[in-house]
Amino acid sequence: MRKHSSKLITRLGLFIFVLCTSAVMANAQTNIFQPTATVGGFSSGSKIPIDKLKAKKALSIYIKDAPAKYEILSYSVVLDNSADKVISANCTGSAFSTQVKENLQKYLEHGHLTSFENIRVKDEKGKELKIPSIFYYID
Repeated sequence: MRKHSSKLITRLGLFIFVLCTSAVMANAQTNIFQPTATVGGFSSGSKIPIDKLKAKKALSIYIKDAPAKYEILSYSVVLDNSADKVISANCTGSAFSTQVKENLQKYLEHGHLTSFENIRVKDEKGKELKIPSIFYYID
């Protein structure tokens, strides 16, 4: 009986190891080429100088260690200001819309947040996906 139970434990341990390894590999494969949005190369959560953000004209995509082959379809830019207003405008394509440019010039303030939300992209095979929102602290 003891011989069979040790084989069972060994097989069970091997099964659990393979299962865990498969899960880790599947997660690694899905995250390796995850597209990430950026404005001017600043990563989400960064402090960005107000003049740098006001000078930017578009959202871009990068993929760590791989060439980006994604097209930006649409996104929203949301800012808050000292008057406790939340100002939002939409963009189609990667370029900032006229409304976003105006909002950045008029409402962007030091010490507040700006976020880029509902970012929709299309990969080289035509598959559309929503990627994580990004935000910046305005310095």
